[in-house]
Amino acid sequence: MAKLTSIVIIAALGVLGLVVADAHRTIITTMEVEEEEYNQRQHERCRQMRAREEIGRCAEYLTQQSRRPYVLEMRGIENQRRRGGELLNECCNELRNVDEECRCELLEEIVSMERRKGGGQEERQMFQRARNLPSMCGIRPQQCYF
Repeated sequence: MAKLTSIVIIAALGVLGLVVADAHRTIITTMEVEEEEYNQRQHERCRQMRAREEIGRCAEYLTQQSRRPYVLEMRGIENQRRRGGELLNECCNELRNVDEECRCELLEEIVSMERRKGGGQEERQMFQRARNLPSMCGIRPQQCYF
């Protein structure tokens, strides 16, 4: 009788384990689907925001800064520094008009557009500067990861 009771308990625990595992799998699958839907909605919202917001100064700033040594030789150091500071301020103002959740996606798109034009060393500098641009502007997120 004790053996039969033990077998019934073990079988019940096995069935319970399968039910719990299945419920856990269902929860994880549901969460993944909801997260994917959220990400798609967020991406669409950011895409619409890019269409509305002008971010030309940020693109200009990143391009200028990645090519800075060559430009400095051609235009004169002091004039270039002054213009770089103005562009940074204008870029920061543009980024402040963009939702926090969309800033990094927007910066990544700017760099990707420039990458299509060709880049090499300039491209690496532009990526690094774009990653740190929110921090330079004193806005969130402090750093972008792309």
